[in-house]
Amino acid sequence: MTQAFDIQFFVNRFNGQYLLKMADISDYTGVLTAFGFYRIEYPDGIFWENTNGLLPDFSLSSALTEIPLRMKNGQLMKGQYRITQKIYSNTGYFQSEKIIVFSFEEPVLNVSFSGDLTAPIIAFSDSTNYTSSGYTVANTRVLNSFFPSTSAIPLIQLSTTGAQLIMVSGGFYYEGIYEPNLSVQADYTAVDHDVVWIKSDSFTLDVRKLLQASELYDLLEVAKQRYDSAKGGPGEKKALEDYQTSGALIQQIRLAIIQNNPDVISLMMELQALIYSKTCGYNNDYDYLSSPISGSNEESFQQTPPVHIYYTTLQQMIDGQADQLSGWFYYDGRIFWTYKGTTSGTKADYKEIAIGFIWTVVTDQTNAFPYSGYITNSSGVRLVIILPNTDLGFPIRVSGLGVSGWSVAPQEGGSISWIDEENIIQLDSTMTYDSIELLCVSPSQYVVISSIGNIEFTK
Repeated sequence: MTQAFDIQFFVNRFNGQYLLKMADISDYTGVLTAFGFYRIEYPDGIFWENTNGLLPDFSLSSALTEIPLRMKNGQLMKGQYRITQKIYSNTGYFQSEKIIVFSFEEPVLNVSFSGDLTAPIIAFSDSTNYTSSGYTVANTRVLNSFFPSTSAIPLIQLSTTGAQLIMVSGGFYYEGIYEPNLSVQADYTAVDHDVVWIKSDSFTLDVRKLLQASELYDLLEVAKQRYDSAKGGPGEKKALEDYQTSGALIQQIRLAIIQNNPDVISLMMELQALIYSKTCGYNNDYDYLSSPISGSNEESFQQTPPVHIYYTTLQQMIDGQADQLSGWFYYDGRIFWTYKGTTSGTKADYKEIAIGFIWTVVTDQTNAFPYSGYITNSSGVRLVIILPNTDLGFPIRVSGLGVSGWSVAPQEGGSISWIDEENIIQLDSTMTYDSIELLCVSPSQYVVISSIGNIEFTK
């Protein structure tokens, strides 16, 4: 008879099953009866041994023995295991001992986004480090994920047994919060024992075109430049407050991205609104225009110094002067609306209102003004924003707040272009906080220059 046995550490982190398995592989040629017992000494000096002679650990008809693998504070116990096998047979008594140095390092499962948002390709990869010193390893795994409920094709699950799962490629884009799941069995082999390690884990990955670090700090630089320009003037204090607030918001955004916090979108919107709403500067007592203005009413602006009136919102201005609005012009990074101060209609009666780039909350269909932002807030009907026929270079921004969403459309005969798509006649939000910025490139044509969320288009 030749005595031998194999040892396996079985670690199932998925269902909490931890076993020490011994397989008797002795050569029992010529042996009629045999049974045996094991004695285990753990690294901390604790023993395990079956002392019931009527219930042996193994026999000629049952070679596998499984005993609980002792854990320490939920962790595998590393160090020296002394395992003794005792066999009683009709040909005699046999004993063999193995000393196992168990040094296995458990992997930490990790799934990362491996797609390309500009291609676009949505893909996830198993980026786990499975190496453990002294062991060779072979993996079997399943990586799967659903499209998020806000995407164009939600609740469809794709999976792969490979290291990378490609969700969608070419021509389509599906932004949102994904929750890929990775299930793994890794088989490790050392000189005198094996390890079977099983685990499954889910991950939350935010796959959206959020502002990158460089873009965040570009916005902070804008705030700093405006503070530098305002030094020594009446707007210095407010400019400093906005500069400091911008820095604090950027720190919150960076932390929210690391923590996969959904508040990151609202924080970014707050930062952008803070930066872009300051186009007029920080002094309500604007200087008179120092050079002629091109466009309508140019002569009147040259003849009469304009009266500058500051309004905090576009709606406030419209409520007070709706019947007097006569036009607008753009100058030095600001937009000015003009209206008649009296009903005489003389050129000298024209005044100007400097309002800068401001945001307005709308609850109904709206005809947009150039250089303005609109926050749509409706829980009943989808809000439609009609783009104006305006001049080259004027931006318009739309951001969602209400659950009904928004649609953006040009005037009849106009169009919108987005990346490589042309002749778009309508853009539609699909998520509550979807946001978009459009730039006028001709009187009736707009180009999408930035977006957040999952926005669909119609041609």
